Amino acid sequence: MTLPKGCPLALAAGLVATFAPPLPAQTKAEPKQIEVVGTDYAFLPLPAHISAGPTLFAFDNRGKVQHEMSISRLRPGVTPEAAIKAIRDGAKRGDFVERAVGILIVGPGKKPDGRLLVDLMPGISYVVLCTLKDTPESPRHLMLGM
Repeated sequence: MTLPKGCPLALAAGLVATFAPPLPAQTKAEPKQIEVVGTDYAFLPLPAHISAGPTLFAFDNRGKVQHEMSISRLRPGVTPEAAIKAIRDGAKRGDFVERAVGILIVGPGKKPDGRLLVDLMPGISYVVLCTLKDTPESPRHLMLGM
């Protein structure tokens, strides 16, 4: 049986589906690529501003200890500098971070097997942190400058 275009079809359990014409193909832009380089205990400078849209983050740990590249979206009105200063001064990360976006963890002198694809939102600030510790008693790498 052939149904006219847009004609509802009764399905089991009383559900109704409507056949619609297919959507036109969407254009897919290649994501921007950003390489984040970590050392003991810093990230090499990142661009201060990255335009909104799909962005592929790679991580290269050039340090001698395990590091992470953790990307978080900040609460509205919070700058990365203010968030990092407050956290280093003892404030809770949750007071400034709206949500974690993604994380890559890798051993010394290595790159992870994957990358993070993030759809950066316009007008939103993000921060890259490393919150690992070398030992349970050690300070977090963030406190050491990372």
